[in-house]
Amino acid sequence: MIRLIVVDIDGCLTAGEGRPLDFRSLAKIARFNSRARTDPRTPAVTLCSGRPAPYVEVMHQAIGGHVPALYEHGCGMLVPEPYGFRTHPSLQGVAQDEFRAAIKLVRERLVGTGRAYFQPGKEHSASLYPIGGSVDDLFAATRDLLGPRLQIDRGPLYVNLIPAGIDKGSGVAWLAEMAGIGLDEMAGIGDADGDLKFLDAVCFAAAPANCSPAIRARADRVSRFPTAEGTLDLINFNERRNGSGKQRCD
Repeated sequence: MIRLIVVDIDGCLTAGEGRPLDFRSLAKIARFNSRARTDPRTPAVTLCSGRPAPYVEVMHQAIGGHVPALYEHGCGMLVPEPYGFRTHPSLQGVAQDEFRAAIKLVRERLVGTGRAYFQPGKEHSASLYPIGGSVDDLFAATRDLLGPRLQIDRGPLYVNLIPAGIDKGSGVAWLAEMAGIGLDEMAGIGDADGDLKFLDAVCFAAAPANCSPAIRARADRVSRFPTAEGTLDLINFNERRNGSGKQRCD
């Protein structure tokens, strides 16, 4: 049985920055979460996103989430009951000091010189958006500046800076421990290369139609629908499989 479906936000529940939300699909996912509280055949749905905590909390409320959710690539966890926010156990002491020193350097050399700006709201990671240049140029400049100090990856509009040793895979392992749900009882839905780590960690990997080629090659199932509609299709699929008693992870 798949007890929990872990979903990325951008590209899976939304079409990305500045795009309208699909409230109809979000409401349907909330109804799944409502049924999951009492029906063991219905998997609960939660989030694993690079977005900051306040944004993840709003989306978690929109889907009626009741299982903890991950923000900032697994650096932090929203716990709905008892309500609170937790920092990944590995982000202590030296690791946190190194991250802050790297961000200070980026602020001085790239943000302070007008080449980029930070996405607001992040505490344990950072997303940089270019000003007047390309994402590729900003990625190269950030990599040259920081070297191996942080994990650096590219999105369609931004460059992510993530503390070493943290990714969505380590995040869902932490989520499994905190929620008391095994990774072999979880499905994952992601669309971008940064989701590969958490899709590799869970039992069943799925993706909406708009996923990257790498995700398409990895996924156990790809919906014919994009973004929230595709995610809803995949949640329906897992509920049907639970009801049929078929195994997902052989």
